[in-house]
This record gives sequence, C-alpha cells and structure tokens, in this order.
Amino acid sequence: MKYFGFLLVILFSSNPLWAQEDLLNEFDIPADEKVSSVFNSTRVVSISSTEILPSKSLEFRIAHRFADFSKGFENLFGFDGPASILFSLDYSVLDRLTLGIGRTNINQNLNFNLKYAWLQQTKGNKIPLSVVSFNQLNITHRKEQFIGEFRYFTNRINYLNQVLISKKFNNRFSGQISPTYMFQSLVDLKSDKHHLFALPMAARYKVSKRVSIVGEYAPRLNTYNSQHSNLYNSLSLGVDIETGGHVFQLFLTNSTAINDFQVITQTNTSWQENSFRIGFNISRVFGI
Repeated sequence: MKYFGFLLVILFSSNPLWAQEDLLNEFDIPADEKVSSVFNSTRVVSISSTEILPSKSLEFRIAHRFADFSKGFENLFGFDGPASILFSLDYSVLDRLTLGIGRTNINQNLNFNLKYAWLQQTKGNKIPLSVVSFNQLNITHRKEQFIGEFRYFTNRINYLNQVLISKKFNNRFSGQISPTYMFQSLVDLKSDKHHLFALPMAARYKVSKRVSIVGEYAPRLNTYNSQHSNLYNSLSLGVDIETGGHVFQLFLTNSTAINDFQVITQTNTSWQENSFRIGFNISRVFGI
C-alpha cells in the first residue's frame, strides 16, 4: 500500500502525467470555470470526497456492508449477515457549504457533518486543486456495557477533522489525499492515546461515460491504543455506475464500519487474511 501512497504524492507534486491538448483557448472556455465531477459522489467509498452538492440540494444515501465473505457457505459469503448499515442526509446550504446527519448500527452511532469548499479546481488551472474541510461529530447512544462507562456525556463523543485535497488530472483520472486528525474521548487504558492521525488517499478512473473504478486506502499514522496490533488500515475497491437519477456503487472492503471515524480507527479484519466483505452505496440527490 505504501506504493499507492507514493504514486499519489508524485501526482500531486508534479505536472499531470498525461499530456492534454489546451482546449481552453480553442473553445474560449473561461479560465476560472470550475472543474466538475472530480468524483462521482460526495463519498469515494466510505471516505468523504471533495465533491460539494449544488446549493439547496438534498442527498439521501444508503450505505450497506454484508458480513465477512471468507466464511463461505457458513453465512452464504456474508449475505446472511449481520450487516452494517448507514442512512444519511446531506443538505447544501450554499454552493460551498453542506450540513449532514447520519446514523449507523455499528455502536449505534449518530454523526453530524460540516463540509466547506475553500478552493475549487478550475479548468484554466488558475486554481490547480480543490481544497475542502470536512468535520464530523460522532455520538453513540447505545446502552452502557458496564457501570460507569458513560459517566459523562462527553465519553460518548468522538470527532474527526479532515482537509480534503483533490485534483482532476484529465477527463478520466482524479486523485485525493486527506490529512486527518481525530479525537476519541473514551479509551480502554490510561496509556491509550486520545489523539489519532491518518492520511486517507483515494483515486477514480473513468472507464466509460457512466462507469468508473474507485479505490481508497486509509493508513493510520500513530499507534493509539493497546489493541493497535489487531487493527488494520481500511482498503476499499469499487465500481461506480451513474444512472442519471442516482449513483450506485458496488465494492469490496475489509472494513465492517461505514462511518468515517470508525472506518479509519476500528477496522479489525485484513485483506491478507482473505477477510473482506461485499458492500454497496446508493445515493439520490433532490432539488429543494
């Protein structure tokens, strides 16, 4: 996986590797016209992308992961469950600002999101990158597993802060890196760390007008708890299918969780152990 990250670093620190004709002058396209569809959706797979909904748009999303595929017929390759599910709503207050809420059955977690586009890539390369901040507050409402676990309400809260940096290199290929800081309020041992760091990265390759291949990898940058050796970096590979009204995505992942914070910090299965699951995401955008 380090080679995938190295490739993205090269891509972001140099000129595009694919030569393109300068069509801006030929067709008199404004140099400050924003690049569209860096990714197909506001999510790559589980991790947020730099895509922002148009103003006064509402996105409804269903995210679903089946159980572990490696158990074979024992659970019909994961289709018998238990499944991970997330429902979310995101509303774009402005062209640059989106507010969202979601709920996943993993740890009975509610999340509240704020996404703001600081820079948006332009076709004339006046602005060569898109830069978006993504902030997520997570609150679990499950019952205590032992007395005093949630003595304070703040023990139920985790949060995530990301800077999403993407570039659309040509009509087919886009890449993104996302420096991430997270805070977990409740830890198992006093020696465990509350502060977590990660560097998720993602890419999209457009195969045809309506079909794209996507991938994301979320390496953790610090050892933060006693169970760290039993946790793994999340890796997901999928196919996006645009159907006009919505985007349907089918993918494979080693993450049971769906929520951004949980995907990065709580992935406890590994591709190297053939432990992965089939999942799908489906989203629909409405004008309000």
